[in-house]
Amino acid sequence: MPRVGNKRNLCILKEPVQLQDGAGGIVDGWQDFTQIWASIMPISGKESWANNQKYFEATHKIYTRYIAGVNTKMRIICKGREMEIVSVLNVSERDRELLIVAKEVDNDR
Repeated sequence: MPRVGNKRNLCILKEPVQLQDGAGGIVDGWQDFTQIWASIMPISGKESWANNQKYFEATHKIYTRYIAGVNTKMRIICKGREMEIVSVLNVSERDRELLIVAKEVDNDR
């Protein structure tokens, strides 16, 4: 597990929201939940082809201080990369540190 001093990446947690679209309708969007300092560790990466398109998937372990309310409906942006949160673990159930497992979003699809 990384030490606290290794949390040197400033990331943004985003939560899903419904927003007015200006024409009387509602659209899905994202708003900032909070900023966090985190340690990011790649777990795996793969690329594949389907329907003549290249797909890329990478997973990461992200360690940060404990923050109540973080869940798998959120996304996290670290170093310009957007990631879907796959799981959120309260390390040792002590409310001190979170382990977030996240999958990088392939925005080129």
